Amino acid sequence: MQTTNLTLNDEAYKAFDLSETTSKMRISEVFSEKHRYLNGFTLFIAHFNNIPNSIYEEDIDYKKANGWLIDNYSSEIKRHYYNKEFDNQHKKGDPDEVFYFLYEDLIICFYVNTSIIRFLFQRTPD
Repeated sequence: MQTTNLTLNDEAYKAFDLSETTSKMRISEVFSEKHRYLNGFTLFIAHFNNIPNSIYEEDIDYKKANGWLIDNYSSEIKRHYYNKEFDNQHKKGDPDEVFYFLYEDLIICFYVNTSIIRFLFQRTPD
């Protein structure tokens, strides 16, 4: 199945501005009930006050992907959040979930233990 991208001009986009028609959520609502830390979708909505597009990928090697992201996009990273679990057996703390904010509207969510990455964005090009 091929994805078709819809291109809207700026005037059409402004005519349907969710930030004008929705209310901001409380910051406490970004924490996930299902997972242990943050819910990427509610984090996006809380920060950008918009519904995100989503790209989901499985079988991601976090250490390689994170290293590549840092090497290639560190100047674009505006902020990041993470949850790190301490493992008594191995005496180290590895991240469980990592969230990077890039550009004006992109959140990259690494779910390390399940080898999943999710890209949440509004208008960032493919």
